[in-house]
Amino acid sequence: MAKSVRCCLVEALEDLTKTELENFKANLNEFPVKEGFRNIPRGPLEKAGALQVSDLLVSYYNQDYAVEVAAKVLSDILNFRKVLKSPENFSAFFAGILISLSKHWL
Repeated sequence: MAKSVRCCLVEALEDLTKTELENFKANLNEFPVKEGFRNIPRGPLEKAGALQVSDLLVSYYNQDYAVEVAAKVLSDILNFRKVLKSPENFSAFFAGILISLSKHWL
């Protein structure tokens, strides 16, 4: 059974160091979102861990756009190989992207 988008986001974010997660949250707050969406306010992000950040991503941007935003923010601050250190995490993160995209094709 495929993992949910939220689960894939949590796994990818849990793989970040504390500093990397702080950078991710700071960049997420300033990321230029598409029309019709708004940035997640700094307050909820400030003390949020990986699980809370993934919940915020999905609640503010829906599953499809949450994956897109997370991928773009991660690519802006890190090399994906550093973020996704193991093949399992790499596969899990991109499985979430495929789940998101498959909704448009089915």
